[in-house]
Amino acid sequence: MTLLRIGYGGYKSPDLFVAAVQALQPDLVIDARFSTWSRPGFRGYELKRAFAALSIPYQHRRSLGNENYKGPGPIVIAEPSAIAVVHEEALIRRVVLFCVCRTDAPGCHLAVILRGDVGVVTAPRLL
Repeated sequence: MTLLRIGYGGYKSPDLFVAAVQALQPDLVIDARFSTWSRPGFRGYELKRAFAALSIPYQHRRSLGNENYKGPGPIVIAEPSAIAVVHEEALIRRVVLFCVCRTDAPGCHLAVILRGDVGVVTAPRLL
């Protein structure tokens, strides 16, 4: 299974972030943010266009987003059943998940997805 995570929080420009994702050689890039509205250059439609220019498929999956992304509450994956779906996809192709967090951020909801946890995670976020 190849399921990788990366966050754009540490990247100063979208070009650097896109290049970092490209270096991971994904078959599919999944935007796992609850909302794709972000700072200029990192908005969903902008990243979709950047990945398309490199022939890298991009999908936004709100279902994998953290409903509590704006606050200090626990991580709540919007649709927990979506975690199993992405794990199944990763059995047949190289999938890269991303969100706004730094790649190694403790408490990032992508860690929950990579572990395959389902349901509501009640541990407090550390971000």
